[in-house]
Amino acid sequence: MTTQFTKHLGDCTIYRSLVNQSPEDGICTCGYGWSLVRRDADWSQMYSAERTAEMERAAAEKERRGRPISREYFDGGDENRDAIFVCRDGVEYEIEYGTPFDSSQDGVGIDLTAWRKGGFEMLSLPHVNTEGQVEDLVRILKGGEA
Repeated sequence: MTTQFTKHLGDCTIYRSLVNQSPEDGICTCGYGWSLVRRDADWSQMYSAERTAEMERAAAEKERRGRPISREYFDGGDENRDAIFVCRDGVEYEIEYGTPFDSSQDGVGIDLTAWRKGGFEMLSLPHVNTEGQVEDLVRILKGGEA
């Protein structure tokens, strides 16, 4: 005979806070959540409110980081600005929306200019084309990890 659950058991990990940092925290492990999913396709008792909010935040962040860059991404709402600047070790890096040679096409990727005493170098990086990739590049230029 199968036991019908009417609520989570007292030691169910759905009650555990995510600050414990265990992979099962905030996820039903007692069976009640799965019984509702199988019976009614009701996921409301499978995850805690805290776990649900964290999953939604992570999904939104993943979507945002994957968005294609645009010229507006670089101006940050300021029409007088068209690039992101990073200064480190006597070098000023300018990251701007890539401009193709054929002005009838949209920009692709970014242009990275490194200004040093006595000159500059410019690279076109067409493979850096999402917001997350630009954020990673800025972090690396500031001396952070890849």
